[in-house]
Amino acid sequence: TGKPQIIYPLLAMPWCFLAWGFFLLWKRLHPHRSAPSFFSRVLKPLKRLFVWLKTRSLPWLEFLQRHFPHPVAWLGRRWRKVHQGGTLARWTRGLWWKNWGMTLGTFLALSLLLDFANLAGDLAKNKVSILVFFHYWFWNLPPFLAVVLPITFLLAGALSISQAALSREWVALRAGGVSFLQWSLTGARAWGGVLLLTLSLQAFVAPIANPIADSLYRNITNKPPRPTSRPWLYLGGTGVLWRLEGDTRWGFPLKSVGSAPILLHWKRDDAASTALPWYGLQWQGGPEAHRLFPEASLRQRAQAEDATTAELVQWQRWAPDPERSSMLWSRLLNWLAGPCLLFAILPHVFPRPRGGRGRVLGVALIAGLLFMGTQALFGGAARAGEIPGFWGVLAPLMGLAGFGFLGLPRLKT
Repeated sequence: TGKPQIIYPLLAMPWCFLAWGFFLLWKRLHPHRSAPSFFSRVLKPLKRLFVWLKTRSLPWLEFLQRHFPHPVAWLGRRWRKVHQGGTLARWTRGLWWKNWGMTLGTFLALSLLLDFANLAGDLAKNKVSILVFFHYWFWNLPPFLAVVLPITFLLAGALSISQAALSREWVALRAGGVSFLQWSLTGARAWGGVLLLTLSLQAFVAPIANPIADSLYRNITNKPPRPTSRPWLYLGGTGVLWRLEGDTRWGFPLKSVGSAPILLHWKRDDAASTALPWYGLQWQGGPEAHRLFPEASLRQRAQAEDATTAELVQWQRWAPDPERSSMLWSRLLNWLAGPCLLFAILPHVFPRPRGGRGRVLGVALIAGLLFMGTQALFGGAARAGEIPGFWGVLAPLMGLAGFGFLGLPRLKT
């Protein structure tokens, strides 16, 4: 491409990974008791300063307590609740975040490498900047994470439980009278936040990011816009069958001869359509856009895949379709896949007395692959209209829940 400077970061990347590997090896071989490191010597005065600030009654704090007693008392209660929530809760959240971050980082690295390997030839052939690729990868993350986060939840949960069992923390908790349910609820702030993030990505962020990522992909590959997966739209309220072709729509009124035009043509953002009357060869002014498409979301979005969840509800209301129904229910219910997967393999996440975590990871990966296959099977049947859309999404989840309940008698912690 005539830009040799883009080669240097690629040449430096393996050396950065090699340096990071040596650093991890050094940390692993480092003794438990050693002299203070440089960072600890630098941070020690800052720690003393924070301790001094906490133990001293400063004039500005007295001023705030005297003039604003209620807000200061409320902030103090919130501070104590967050930072003094119990050793068990802090340890559980830290264990969860560590394993979840490690698993998510692995998937993100794989996504970056695979996307770059797939588009490297197009970047060079079409002379597109590497910054455009990173822009595309960033906007492609929400749709990718909407699929990956349930599997990440499964692997993070399995790794956390197996690690606590192998390092005997779970044995100590059980000896202290803490049940597995109580221990799980102490980390609810961590895994509950992950579930909320998954729902937000699937229902709100991914539909917005998907058309942006598709536009950047077409810019990199220099390809025309991909055709919609469902090019037909039938509006029963107006009796018109529409053919969707990007921003252009062709309408076929399903009415008797003479009561409506034979063909309608409308381009998105136009105030009115054009019509071809029966027994005529000249296009004439047709009905206004708000009469042909009563809902604003039907006029603003070129296809249902680009519509937000609220707009997709309106699309399904005015033009019921099995594929759009399956898409809607998958956005609303797929965040439950992670907890259902973990509950289904719960009897297998506690390692055997002399076993390791390899078997646990193997069971988790096999369960995730089987679930994705079952989800594709039921999802395809739902999109084809063989079964209702909500059942195509809910059936695999209910199967996981039933499998988990059947395995509860075999759960040995």
